[in-house]
Amino acid sequence: MSHQPLVTVYMPTKNRLSLLKRAIASVESQTLADWELIVVNDASTDETASYLNDLCDKNPKVRVIHNEESIGACASRNKAINAASGKFVTGLDDDDEFLPKRLEKMIAAYSEEYAYVSSGAYWVTEKKAKPILATDLIMSPDTELYTNNASSQVLTTKEKFLAIGGFDEAFVALQDYDCYFRLVCRFGKARRIGEPLMNVHVAHGQERISSSSNSVKGFDQFLEKHGHMMKPSHLHTLAKRRLARMRKKVSLAYLWHSLAARFYLLQHR
Repeated sequence: MSHQPLVTVYMPTKNRLSLLKRAIASVESQTLADWELIVVNDASTDETASYLNDLCDKNPKVRVIHNEESIGACASRNKAINAASGKFVTGLDDDDEFLPKRLEKMIAAYSEEYAYVSSGAYWVTEKKAKPILATDLIMSPDTELYTNNASSQVLTTKEKFLAIGGFDEAFVALQDYDCYFRLVCRFGKARRIGEPLMNVHVAHGQERISSSSNSVKGFDQFLEKHGHMMKPSHLHTLAKRRLARMRKKVSLAYLWHSLAARFYLLQHR
């Protein structure tokens, strides 16, 4: 590229070409002109590779990394962040899309006093687009032990991402939650602007990158890694969220006692 981009957008993808095209178009439509996009093709077997190669020839702001073997979305994100040329980095899943002013407004909201900035979003189903996380909020380690208030994507500097080691590739789910929690632990408070600045599509009929059958295990991994910082109120909230992911008729009291026992063992091992 002829200049140093301000923001690098990282995007993992695998075998979802129709969704990928929409996501990329939303980056190309940003009002902030000073960006680059790094797409990591995680060993797709459809026409993704040829499409991305053609796109790179047409648009020098787009770069592609082809994985010869599938390494998963989490490791692919780390690969892109390490290759980023921008001072700032932010992510986009291939089934979602940025609204046109997202990068411009995220950069305007960022300050070095923040670990990162995030924003509200629209939860898009077949019938409607519902605003989520659509309130301004200052986040801290305490608030984030209750839930991931940042949503699935944040903007911060490449330097800060690398300082915490990026996404934990050992996690089978909730990698974003773990990563953003470690950012506030290392760098202090974070800021969420309530304005919805992206669309999170949940009705396309394919599994979301951030949702899988391993999501319950992700909660257990988060507890094992960060349980030593949790108060009983944090643990109780985690139990409710884990129960919701299980989608089974398990009593909250049972789940609470199960997690409390696990928490006790972690504290005394």
